[in-house]
Amino acid sequence: MSPSRAPPDWLAGFQERFGATLRTPLDASSGTLRPVEQGTGRGLYNRQYWFRLFEVLQGEYPLTARLLGLFPFNLLVQRFAREHPPREWDLRLAGRGFGIWLRTQVSSLPAGLPAAALAEAADIDTAWSEVWMAPEVPAWAPSQEELATLEERFLRASPACRLLEESWPLVSLRRALGPDADARRQPLPPPLPTRQHWMLLRHGEALVQVPLSPVRARLLWALRTKTFGAALAEVEASLPLSEHEALVAHIGTWLAEGLRWGFWVGTADR
Repeated sequence: MSPSRAPPDWLAGFQERFGATLRTPLDASSGTLRPVEQGTGRGLYNRQYWFRLFEVLQGEYPLTARLLGLFPFNLLVQRFAREHPPREWDLRLAGRGFGIWLRTQVSSLPAGLPAAALAEAADIDTAWSEVWMAPEVPAWAPSQEELATLEERFLRASPACRLLEESWPLVSLRRALGPDADARRQPLPPPLPTRQHWMLLRHGEALVQVPLSPVRARLLWALRTKTFGAALAEVEASLPLSEHEALVAHIGTWLAEGLRWGFWVGTADR
């Protein structure tokens, strides 16, 4: 193997200029996004790079993009990419952390869009992407011994499942936004009368939303950090005595349905 050598000065200079060209944001002063150096090769590369990044993020966050409107959304993408430059070879990973970052951009929201709705939309989009990208892991088929000691054990959640809650009917709106969805801005639907809870999961080649009652959702959230027995005791303590019997009656059904859908991949002692 020949010894490594430093690149020639002209190549190092070219790489530096090319990288700076890609990182240069598009000009939004005219109400559209245009390269600063129009009509040049560098301007062309600049525009192609950013429009590809916009396309990727719009695909990963279609609900958030439609609620904001594509132009305001693209401006946020530019700001995010400048603060967190993509470093992976796969540009589809460029949006990692974008949903969390969006929560800090309240001052950039269009009029009439509550910050809580934006955060909810970003959480749903993020969950959708993570569930699709999650590795294949066999569902848990508990042994009699595991069931007998379940109260003392932690349930290991499937990487292809995400708990969601919403105050607006955004999960159904997200499902309706397929590849050919209208690019126009979507108005925020009226809020729901009560918060809705879902388990979003990948089942075969489909994404499924399993509706959850508030008590069941509370139990599933508690199971993320507590043993089965401790989680059940926490939820039971939060309910009036009149509802304890109903909770116990539902546990078997909920556990069986969770196993059927693949909510968990096993148990742990920790």
